[in-house]
Amino acid sequence: MKNDQLDAVRKALGEKLFQPMQRLATDQVGVEFEFPVVNLSGDAVDFAVCHETAEQFCAHFNFGQVQRDRNSEIYSATSEACGDNLSFDCSYNTMELSFGPEETIDILKARFEGYFTFLQDVLKAHGHALTGMGINPRRDCNVMVPVPVGRYEMLFDYLRDCDHVQSSHAGQTPAFGLYACASQIQMDVTEDSVCEMLNVLNLIEPYKAVLFANSVSKDRKKLLSRDDFWRYSNHGTNPKNAYLYEKHFKTPQDILDYAMETSLFCAERNGRYLYFPQIAIQDYFARETVTGYYRDGGEMHAMTFKPELSDLQYFRTYHLNALTFRGTVECRSVCTQPVKELWAAPAFHAGIVRQLKEVQDLIADSAFAKTDPGELRAKLCKRDWDEAISKKELKRVVTELLKISEAGLQTRGYGEENYLEPLWDRAERLSSPGRDFAEALESGRSLEKLILDYGSLK
Repeated sequence: MKNDQLDAVRKALGEKLFQPMQRLATDQVGVEFEFPVVNLSGDAVDFAVCHETAEQFCAHFNFGQVQRDRNSEIYSATSEACGDNLSFDCSYNTMELSFGPEETIDILKARFEGYFTFLQDVLKAHGHALTGMGINPRRDCNVMVPVPVGRYEMLFDYLRDCDHVQSSHAGQTPAFGLYACASQIQMDVTEDSVCEMLNVLNLIEPYKAVLFANSVSKDRKKLLSRDDFWRYSNHGTNPKNAYLYEKHFKTPQDILDYAMETSLFCAERNGRYLYFPQIAIQDYFARETVTGYYRDGGEMHAMTFKPELSDLQYFRTYHLNALTFRGTVECRSVCTQPVKELWAAPAFHAGIVRQLKEVQDLIADSAFAKTDPGELRAKLCKRDWDEAISKKELKRVVTELLKISEAGLQTRGYGEENYLEPLWDRAERLSSPGRDFAEALESGRSLEKLILDYGSLK
């Protein structure tokens, strides 16, 4: 690539990443919760029930901005009044509630409880329910097909394509997008704080695995299996596209350099989504042409096209903490939590980001200071931890993180520190919803009761 071409790409990507930060940062938080839909009879989810539930929800709450799939069914709907959104994430087996940003968690929680109660009442009337787990407990019996819209179908094809994607991970658990569920929070960030925020969020990922793991693998050897879905799928072909950042950022230019080495894997031409083997951004725009693939009538087809700067709109990474094009950092690493304890994770993050130096000092003074956070998180995602990991020190660090978050929430001044309540017990026991789930099953508690318990508001 010629220097002027490279400069144009860097400038365009830099503008997309950093210009949104020029607006005045706020203390607002935005949240997104993905929930498994479960058929309580033990059969596959009946998509007709999901369609009917969405129709009733939109009518009741006046969610007027509706998007429909090729079969005229609602897959996304937004409230004009507050920006809240109901959607089906990749599959009709997963329902998502997203919220427009607000100053306090209390405001978001009040709206959530109204929505969630309505959805549960309608679903249970048809023998279905939502539950608070990071992986659908009935995934083996569900129909694994994407929502029939172009982007979701493209993603599904991309993840299971072994012939065109040229990835050593090709075909591994390609349907995970149809059953993995997360609890996400977005917070404003500035150019002055973005490096420190991303660095600190990287550092605490191991300890979040201790507190929030809730996606138990089939063999119950992993309490947090969601990480592996991205790392060891086609999304992780370029390791810089997924998991933790491999670099400590000192300046925003470091972030931009890193982003230039992350990859594109899809674009759109003539109304069709195309996917292709991951290509680093700095290499993608140096190519004269790229060959992408799409499905039509059940058959795969190739299309060769010329890269355009506008293709940056399809740039997606799968980091556990991602810098968005909205001037926010999105924390994605937390599994969906039991519904009665759902707000602990957003509160934890909202407090932590106000105490970044205190977090750095804590980790620097811990026995884990020289341990790679990605390696430590991978170990702590397992049910059985290495004997070399000091549980006493782990409990100390996790408890101190909660104290730091509590202090940060107190500076916000909204009384949100009460949302951390369930985390103190988890820290004391070094347990998580996933560990509790695995132990409950082994003690004889039925999956059906656990589904209902994890999906209960009270």
